Amino acid sequence: DGVLTGDMDAPTAVKGVTNVAELRAGHSHACAVRTDGKVYCWGRNDWGTIGDGTKAKTGTHTPALVATTVLFRSVRPAYAHTCGLDFAGNTYCWGSTSGRRHHNASDNTTVTKPALVAGLPQLYGLGAQVNGHCGLNNGGGIWCWGANTHGQLGQGTVSNAAGGSPIVGLKAQAVAGGYQHGCALTAGGTVYCWGDNTHGQLGDGSTNAATAPVKVALLDDAVSISSSYQHTCVVRSGGSVWCWGRNNRRQCGASVATPVTVPLRVSGVSARRVTAGLNHTCALLKDGSIKCWGNNSYNELGIGKQSWSYSGTPKALTKSAPAKWPCSQNADCGSSGACFDAACVAGACVQVNKKAATACDDANPCTKNDGCSGGRCRGALACDDGNACTQDVCATGSCKFVAAKALLCDDGDACTSGDACDGKAACVAGPKACAATDVV
Repeated sequence: DGVLTGDMDAPTAVKGVTNVAELRAGHSHACAVRTDGKVYCWGRNDWGTIGDGTKAKTGTHTPALVATTVLFRSVRPAYAHTCGLDFAGNTYCWGSTSGRRHHNASDNTTVTKPALVAGLPQLYGLGAQVNGHCGLNNGGGIWCWGANTHGQLGQGTVSNAAGGSPIVGLKAQAVAGGYQHGCALTAGGTVYCWGDNTHGQLGDGSTNAATAPVKVALLDDAVSISSSYQHTCVVRSGGSVWCWGRNNRRQCGASVATPVTVPLRVSGVSARRVTAGLNHTCALLKDGSIKCWGNNSYNELGIGKQSWSYSGTPKALTKSAPAKWPCSQNADCGSSGACFDAACVAGACVQVNKKAATACDDANPCTKNDGCSGGRCRGALACDDGNACTQDVCATGSCKFVAAKALLCDDGDACTSGDACDGKAACVAGPKACAATDVV
C-alpha cells in the first residue's frame, strides 16, 4: 500500500496496479499479472525476488514492474524466488538460485531479472515449492526441479540433479507445492502427494516420507487444490473443503494441534476456491465472501484484530478499508469512484463524500455482482464464457477464449494427451489409440 508500517488487521488496497488477471502471494512477496501480460511484484527483495533488476532487504513497498519484455500469463512467487510462464509455455525464473531453484542456473547465486529456464517442455501450469517448482505440460505430465532433500521432486531420488525431469506414471490437471512436499490433482479428482511427511503432509494416513507419489486417502472428487508450508487443502465437487498435514496453528481446521494424516473436512464452509498460507488457510465461498482459519499472530485472518490464539473455526473477513497512501495533491488519489471520492488530506489520501455502494457498477460487461472494495467498484474475479476451455479473459468488454491459456482439455475418451482446444474453444479429439505418454 506504499507505506512500510506494522501489520494490518484488515484488508487494505494495493496501490498502483490495475487490470489484474491473476494475483499470487509468496512467503514475503506478492505478484500480480495484468491483462496485458505485464507483471508487478512487491515485498521482500534481498534475493531479487521482485524481478525489477534490483535487490534490497528493505523490499519494495509498492508494486514494481518486472524488468523484461516477456509477457506472462501466470506467475508463482515462492520463498526466495519467483517463476512464471509466458503465453507460449516457456518458463522464466528470478531470485535466489540456491538448491537449483532455477534448474539450469548456478547454485547459490542471485538473478534479479527473469531468465529463461532451459531444458523444460512447454508448460501450462506451475506449483511453487519453497526451494523449487513443479509444472504441467500440455499432456498433463509433471516436471519438477529444485531442491530434493526429502524427495519433493517426486522422482524416486533425493538428488537435486534430478530436477527438470518428469514424474513417471502420473498425469494431473493441477499441481501444488509446499515446503518439502508436492501434490497433484488428477482429472478424475484423486490427489497424489510426495516428499516430506513428518506432519502427515502426504495424506496417506502415515508419517513416512515418499520420494515417489502416493495416493491421498478418501478423495475421489476434488476440483481444486492448494499447498503451503506443511499442509494441503482441496475443494471437493460439492464445495466442501478438506485439509491435511501440520495443524499446530489449526490451519487444517481441527480443534487440536496434532497432525492431520488423512483429509479432514473443515466445518462451516462451502467454497469455490481454497488457498493455504504458511500457518493459516482461506476459502472463497460460493456467495463471494471469504473465511479464514488458523494462525492470527500477524493478522492473517483479516478479522480486524490481532490474536495470539489459534482458531480452527473459519471466520469471516472484515470489510476492506479505503486505500490510504502518501500524496501531495488531490490528483494523486485517483479519480472519483462509485463508492466514495478520495482527497489528499494532511499528506495522505482519505475517503471523502462517501457514496452508497448498493448500486455499485464498474460498467464492465464481463463482471457481475459488483461490490465496493478498496473504495472502488470491483467485479467478479474470474471470467468464463461457459465453454469447455475455461482459461478465458475479458477482452473489449466480453469474455474471450484464449488458446494459449487453455487448460488441459478432455473430450471424454480414455486418452487425453492429444486433445486440444480449437479456435472456437471446443475440445478436439486426440488420437483414438493411447500414446506412450497416456495413462488409462
